Amino acid sequence: MGEAAGGWDCLVPPGLPVLLNPNLMSAREPARAVTTHPLFCEVLARIWRERGREVLIGDSPAGAVRGLRRVWEATGVAEAARAAGARLVSLETEGSVARPVASRFLNEIRLTALADTAAVVSLPKLKTHFLTILTGALKNGLGLIPGLAKAEFHRLAPHPDDFAELLVDIAPALQPAFTFVDAVVGLEGDGPASGEVRPFGLVVAGANAAAVDIVLTRLCGFEAEEVPTVRLSLARKLAPPEPEVVLLGLRETDLVFDDVAAPGSLWLRHLPRPVLRFAGKQFVIRPAVREEACTGCRACVESCPVGAARMEGERAVIDPAKCIQCLCCYETCADEAVYLRPSRAARLYYGFRDFRRRWRDRRRGT
Repeated sequence: MGEAAGGWDCLVPPGLPVLLNPNLMSAREPARAVTTHPLFCEVLARIWRERGREVLIGDSPAGAVRGLRRVWEATGVAEAARAAGARLVSLETEGSVARPVASRFLNEIRLTALADTAAVVSLPKLKTHFLTILTGALKNGLGLIPGLAKAEFHRLAPHPDDFAELLVDIAPALQPAFTFVDAVVGLEGDGPASGEVRPFGLVVAGANAAAVDIVLTRLCGFEAEEVPTVRLSLARKLAPPEPEVVLLGLRETDLVFDDVAAPGSLWLRHLPRPVLRFAGKQFVIRPAVREEACTGCRACVESCPVGAARMEGERAVIDPAKCIQCLCCYETCADEAVYLRPSRAARLYYGFRDFRRRWRDRRRGT
């Protein structure tokens, strides 16, 4: 990757181990572009190992309490750590520290104690997201919070805009030393667990996580107002509206992808609030379980913050009356037994969207 401006050691505080925090959302193989690619982790680990730094790799994905080793193996990060001479760490067993936050939802969060003893380098995966439109640098900070507190956030702030507000509230307490976004191959459409694999061929990096997300938003062709975490970050001046961008071997045109498939929820945000309230009642997408695909692993049950997912015999079921549509069950199911079941209005929208996409592709001759 070459030598970073000022040297790689200038990117993180001296004298500390380097904690790489990739997005290891659940036990999915790298080709599905749901998690940070293991080669991305390995290359960055090697860089700091060659400079004599101890390198740790850790995340707190869904199901970490019971199946972390499975996540490490399935995502390829276990082999990456072995190849680079890095040490995999369970953030669930390293202790925690409290940090205050200014939020109407809570007044402190607890994150891994390694945040005080290591230099955190965040390694998000570029993906669109059904709830937050984009998942990038700010949201990846949740991986430093061990245990089930992340699911509790969805209970405290069930509405997507409230959840985005909570993410921005806690962002200063989770700010990493540096961020490298794996945008080599990302995910578009109804992410973060499904959607379509999309090659971008980029690495986006920066010291300010909020500024990195602004760049990612523009890269995907979204407006700042469309991505609630970016909108709030700008309103609170967590990042400049025009972050300085240094292009290494690229042109400005390489940073524009105007045909990225947005999540199906994006169009709702363009409606006036009275219409939005009505549309929101009609446009419902709830998680459901494919009984034949469920292996009874209980990941969805353990991740649900409101008890909507439960076991009936050896299979999981989701109670729609209790569901707050946080999609924790959908994100955690490595077997893809949990799927998103759209209402009739949502099915009509998706049918129109797919027709428009096919028409566009024919126009382009693809």
